Amino acid sequence: MSNSTPAQVAQTATQKGALKNRSGLTLIGIMGSTKNPRAMLMTSFGRTLTVKPGDTTPRGTVVGIGKNNIVLQSGQRTTQLTLPD
Repeated sequence: MSNSTPAQVAQTATQKGALKNRSGLTLIGIMGSTKNPRAMLMTSFGRTLTVKPGDTTPRGTVVGIGKNNIVLQSGQRTTQLTLPD
């Protein structure tokens, strides 16, 4: 098995600059099932977090995970993060 990624796959799957110049928390992936969703986040320091509903993040508690977004609640403030285009 090869460890290299075919050029066509890398070009399709990679978005140049998608994570550049970001501040705060960035949603970088959604996984799991609709009954057991998980989201992968990256902090402004480059640390990755895998979270589920009810978990706490630097921007609030995870209250929902959709197909391409995550909803965080901190006090009365609700924040939605979406996957990069």
